[in-house]
Amino acid sequence: GGRVKWKDVRKKVVGEGIQMLCIQETKKEDIVQGVCYVIWGSKEVKWGSVTGDKSSGRIILFVG
Repeated sequence: GGRVKWKDVRKKVVGEGIQMLCIQETKKEDIVQGVCYVIWGSKEVKWGSVTGDKSSGRIILFVG
């Protein structure tokens, strides 16, 4: 499910020292701060999101 996918993303971010990450998210309309912290693995992240066109959905950008 979705929770497993977010854990996999977080493992990649933390394990490989990723400093910037973009995710195209088509299902969530509201992006809450807590979800971003969970994905990144800490609160040491800046993030923002923009709405794409109807075919591409919302894009989330993380910079740590």
